[in-house]
Amino acid sequence: LRALESITGDFGSQEQKALYGFLLHRCQGALTDTQYYVLVNEILDRLVEQPAEASGLAEMLDRLWRDHAQDAVVRDYAVQHMGAFYERTARKEVLRQALWETLEERDGAIAGTGLLALYRIAQGSADIDPAALNRVAADMVLNPAVNSAARATALRVCGMAGVTAILPAALHIAKSNGALAERIAAIGVLGDLGGAEARKILEELQEASNSSLRTAARTSLAILMNTLGVQK
Repeated sequence: LRALESITGDFGSQEQKALYGFLLHRCQGALTDTQYYVLVNEILDRLVEQPAEASGLAEMLDRLWRDHAQDAVVRDYAVQHMGAFYERTARKEVLRQALWETLEERDGAIAGTGLLALYRIAQGSADIDPAALNRVAADMVLNPAVNSAARATALRVCGMAGVTAILPAALHIAKSNGALAERIAAIGVLGDLGGAEARKILEELQEASNSSLRTAARTSLAILMNTLGVQK
């Protein structure tokens, strides 16, 4: 990491090639998982933020996430950085196709990471069809077989995008005994999209035994009541 930080300005072609090789060939060595993840993330940050577009970076990110021999965290980092790199690159088609394909990998967190990246791109670009993206997000919410982390992200995206079709599912998830991340995300949706029934559930959840649920419920209830024009 210190060696990486000592390089200022643009990476030269040989430095880029060496970094791509390090990432693609899983050169963890004696590093702990945490150390390796920090280093991978730092390398990807630096490559994405190069003043001059790093040659072949879009293709490298695409290759990295498709490699199922890679650590799941590293593959997820590659998808995150596709979203961050999108507006900086002329190779948008490579990233756009890859990100849409990530939405099919629903047995892990990657579908959620790709969904959030596409949602953020769609806020500033006409390249992404919001209606198509919303349909995918809703489908992920309504399918309990989807990985819990990905489903929680899909709930967040639906709340931000105003996808009211998933509100009944969000009401159910919020008051269930399911995964905490999903419940917290569903509580957020109730604040964004809910009405009287959501208010009742949020008021009840303010008394939940779990402090994270209580905090989420208080925050969402304040948002909902402001939206409804109700004074507590």
